[in-house]
Amino acid sequence: MSTSLDSTNGVWLVSLLLETLLYGIGVLQTWIYIASRPTDVAPVKWTVLVVLALETIQVVLFFHSSYLRFVERFGQIQLDLIWADSLQLPAAYLSAFIVQL
Repeated sequence: MSTSLDSTNGVWLVSLLLETLLYGIGVLQTWIYIASRPTDVAPVKWTVLVVLALETIQVVLFFHSSYLRFVERFGQIQLDLIWADSLQLPAAYLSAFIVQL
């Protein structure tokens, strides 16, 4: 019999794995872009670097939130919102907004 936290924590860990893989792909793409396109204008390069920085912030906050949730508060049911969870969304939304521009 599964506990009530299996579905929540399982999805959390799967999303952490997928986000980490996609972040690694994004870092590789950024490195390839910077190395292979030295003649691109500075605003385009800075846009790519800003998006990478925002994605890095988002991933770091996700790992921090996961650490708090699964290590420091192991076995406790979360009733409050961890501050890192609140900061992940603005970083993700801002990077998506910049990409859409």
